[in-house]
Amino acid sequence: MLNAWHLPVAPFVKQHNDKLTITLWLSGENLPSRVTLRSEFDNEEISLAMRKQRRQPQPGVTAWRATLGIASGQPRRRYSFKLLWHDRQQWFTPQGFSRFPPARLEQFAVDVPDSGPQWVADQIFYQIFPGSLCPQRDA
Repeated sequence: MLNAWHLPVAPFVKQHNDKLTITLWLSGENLPSRVTLRSEFDNEEISLAMRKQRRQPQPGVTAWRATLGIASGQPRRRYSFKLLWHDRQQWFTPQGFSRFPPARLEQFAVDVPDSGPQWVADQIFYQIFPGSLCPQRDA
C-alpha cells in the first residue's frame, strides 16, 4: 500500500526569497520511480521533475523535493503531484490518489507572496461592538 503526506504548510512548503520548495513524503511498497510537480504559470501547465532526497525524514519515508519560482505570476499557486512507474501513473491531491489528472480547484494551493493590496497598510479599521455601548435593561 502506498502512503503520501503533504500539506501546503511547513515543513512541506518553504519559501526562500523568490523560490518555493515543495516536498512530498512517500512510504509503502512499490514506490514510484519518478515524481513530478504539476503547477501552472500564467494559466499554462508546467511540470517540474522532483528529486528524491537521500535523507529520510522518518524511518521508511522517502522525500521528494522540487523548487518552484515565484518571482512573477499570480499569488495563488496551485499544484499537484504526478507519480510515475514504468507501466502506470497516479496523481496525488488533497483528495488522495487518482488515476486521472485533477481539476484546477482540486489541487493543493498556497498564496505567496501575499502581502495584500498596497492600500491596506494606510488604512485604519474600527470594529464596533454594539452590546458594549448600550446598557442592557432587564425586562
